Amino acid sequence: MFKKTILPLAALTLCTVLLVIACSSLISQVYTEIQPGRSGAMRPAVSYDEVLSTVLAARQEKSTRSEISFDTAVMEAPMPDAANDAAAEENRSASYSSTNIQVAGVDEADLIKTDGDCIYALYGNELRIYRAAGAESVLLSRLSLWSESQENASRDACELYLSDGTISVICRDYFWNDEGGGARTVLQLIDVADPIRPSVRSELGQDGYYVDSRMTDGRVYLVSQKGMWYYGPLADPMVIIPCVYNDGVKTALTPDRIFLPEDVTDESFTVLTVTDLAGGVQTDACTVLGSVSTVYMTPNSIYLAATFYDHATGEPYREAQYSVLEHIETRSTTLSVFDLADGLTLRATGAVPGSLLNQFSLDEKDGYLRLVVTEYNYRYRVFTDEAYGFVNYQTDETASGNTNSLYVLDDNLNVVGSLTGLGEDERIYSARFDGDLCYFVTFRETDPLFAADLSDPRAPRLLSELKLPGFSSYLHVYGEGLLFGLGRWADEKTGWAEEIKLAMYDSSDPAALIELASYRLPEDAWYTPALNDHKALLILPEKNLIGFATDKGYYLFAYENGSFVQKALLTDDWERESWYWDCWNTRALYIDEALYLLDEQGLRVYDLNSFAPLCSLRA
Repeated sequence: MFKKTILPLAALTLCTVLLVIACSSLISQVYTEIQPGRSGAMRPAVSYDEVLSTVLAARQEKSTRSEISFDTAVMEAPMPDAANDAAAEENRSASYSSTNIQVAGVDEADLIKTDGDCIYALYGNELRIYRAAGAESVLLSRLSLWSESQENASRDACELYLSDGTISVICRDYFWNDEGGGARTVLQLIDVADPIRPSVRSELGQDGYYVDSRMTDGRVYLVSQKGMWYYGPLADPMVIIPCVYNDGVKTALTPDRIFLPEDVTDESFTVLTVTDLAGGVQTDACTVLGSVSTVYMTPNSIYLAATFYDHATGEPYREAQYSVLEHIETRSTTLSVFDLADGLTLRATGAVPGSLLNQFSLDEKDGYLRLVVTEYNYRYRVFTDEAYGFVNYQTDETASGNTNSLYVLDDNLNVVGSLTGLGEDERIYSARFDGDLCYFVTFRETDPLFAADLSDPRAPRLLSELKLPGFSSYLHVYGEGLLFGLGRWADEKTGWAEEIKLAMYDSSDPAALIELASYRLPEDAWYTPALNDHKALLILPEKNLIGFATDKGYYLFAYENGSFVQKALLTDDWERESWYWDCWNTRALYIDEALYLLDEQGLRVYDLNSFAPLCSLRA
């Protein structure tokens, strides 16, 4: 396993395949106007034939433009905002912890859930139900979620929700036949009113592989992406129209629920459904022609975002014996927002330059959407000598590179305020919104932690920039005037990222951020999934406890008297092939005075104060 990793500039990947012969002056060629991969207002289709013709046009256009899809399972952490403060208050009066979420009142799926009495864990296409009773904890039942006898298909049960005696398991189903294959996202509803005898109530599905989901007010919002599996001639539109499924009954979405952008270059569909858990039925469904890479949701709205490569060229001209063509490549993010008051109602679409990191790059407050992006700009010239069949490339280094920006959009997703040109030649590694404040981290060799004031949405102000070695890929408001960061320490000269680093910042004056404490884990604890997945982190400011799994074991820290204090490193004597692989799906929660640690191997229970082992149940 590598103990160090270099963090190259985003542009280097492309530069390595180009022969850079010299730096040039700023390219002055006039470029064709760059358009986002999906732009303009969307409207419902009028017929299936119109959908088909639009898809065929997108397939043709795709040869010159490619969509970037970013994994958001990734590097995400709960959003510190006014709503999150309310969630913290709720947790203080509760006797058990819950999943680390972004927005209060909007739950997120995870591998484990608890109601304070039982723990529901999802591992290996199996639902395990434990009675949580400290040292007397027991495994009550196990339920297989897939019949291996089903031919030409497979299932990956990946996350679950818990609501009023119902477990909702989200599954990725894959199938194949002589004509090809496909993917389907399935919501399996399981009655756990009797945890000893759980039973499957129904299965609801939709075309496409699972992207993300949320749950609020007893309804699950499920987002999937249906790719194009047919690569030959297309004549029948029903071959490509997304469908939903109710216990195997297939229903195609009607044209009025298929939204077509004015300018589309992507032939895949984003499918969005709403499931009422009490009734066990889908209450609404729609689809957008275009990809999705990031999902952000509030109790009233759901935002779908996609990031695209944009490529433009100038008019060719002669230079000596060469024919010269100048190119510019950028990235842009398109946005669609649906209101949730009455099913799914498309409210607006919009676009901004740059690419999002993850869901925590977005935040809604007082009718404004605030977001931070990394803007990528790469310019180069292609020289062709027709006489000798010679082609060469020249990068315009003075006009290529990354910067970072903050944008504020109104209710109709029009840009009304911005801060641009921040963190030159760096990219965003984490972002947190806290009321009228935005904190975000960029990185190259050092870690600039920026603070911005958004109290005036139309005139955001940069308050401070704190530079430190390394970077934070996770930020969390830990209390009044405290901001916690989890990331890596890095060498200031080389940019080599090394040990896992914990940091605590004084944010009482956002205009003068101060690092109060930092802690670097030993080198043999090199990896933690909490760097990329906020749900892998147990963070309890009200109990002054921070926990996460590593490839060495499960660490627990407190912040005391201006320093991080290691409270425990929890390991076991179970036979394991590798802590590295097992730590990926390790989760922890507390109920009353016990800490419960779950992974593929089973359940371990510890005293919440002394962390002495109380019980272990090998799966």
